Amino acid sequence: PVARPQAGQVNTPFGKTRAWLETAKTLEATYDEKQIEVYRHLNVDAILEEVRELEAKAKALNSPLAFTHNDLLSGNIMVARSPKGAVESMTFIDFEYADWAPRGFDLGNHFCEYAGFDCDYSRYPDESDAFVRAYLRIFDEKEPSTEKVKRVVREANVFGLAAHLYWGAWSLLQARWSSIDFDYMSYAKLRIDEYYKRRADFL
Repeated sequence: PVARPQAGQVNTPFGKTRAWLETAKTLEATYDEKQIEVYRHLNVDAILEEVRELEAKAKALNSPLAFTHNDLLSGNIMVARSPKGAVESMTFIDFEYADWAPRGFDLGNHFCEYAGFDCDYSRYPDESDAFVRAYLRIFDEKEPSTEKVKRVVREANVFGLAAHLYWGAWSLLQARWSSIDFDYMSYAKLRIDEYYKRRADFL
């Protein structure tokens, strides 16, 4: 089992995001010509300031600490169905990024993953009350109030912004080190751009 961290020791998402961004700054000279053009456009110092400000706003939401998966894209959710199509069981796989984190980060990150593998972030749910209500019935073991549902939806949306910064920072490192044939630098730009696009709506 993974021990519950003490207060002040939670590293996901903001601590890791900062660390990845600081590492990316040391890699600037190693990016190829195309990558470095995108990297400089992103302005890592400005993103670090965004992380600082977003963390302060997220902390004010008092999202409870939970052991979270943090990578609940569709490929990591295995659903078994009956011959008639009814859901019989659901299993999560790939716990590489699992960690203790604010509950809102897992919810917001999952909503970001509605974009699918074609990264269409217009699919981010405008109405997530039903999902959050069903989640809270299990989490709290009782029917949640409408006020609480709205509060947790806001929590998820703010941490959804954190997810864009988290995976954007992660992608800056993968652009240098990953052996996978994928344009991680463009993906980093996509996630950071989506953060800026959604910031005014969610903060």
